[in-house]
Amino acid sequence: MNRQEIIEQLKLIQAGLTQDDNNKSKNRIDAVIENLKQPISLADFLGWEENVIYTDGNVYYKIQNGNLFFKTNGKIPQLWNLSGYNDYFNYCYKFRQLEKVDIVEVQG
Repeated sequence: MNRQEIIEQLKLIQAGLTQDDNNKSKNRIDAVIENLKQPISLADFLGWEENVIYTDGNVYYKIQNGNLFFKTNGKIPQLWNLSGYNDYFNYCYKFRQLEKVDIVEVQG
């Protein structure tokens, strides 16, 4: 089930709530729907948490303020460096800005 399908299911549940149901329940569902409408973050996409360190055994990674940082394990302590993968993530994020068109509008 994708995010849009989850939103639709929550709306159906919310529509079924009666006046006797607690307004807190309705407000919580509204908050969940609004959260699901937001663009997915890099941490959500990777299934990670912000400011938590992950490793593949050679390189350490963390997400901070929506950016991927890395450092290697060596004899000299390193600072966290901005990962080159950020360019790829930013490239993919631009697709969020594209507009949906009708198939009849597409030429050639």
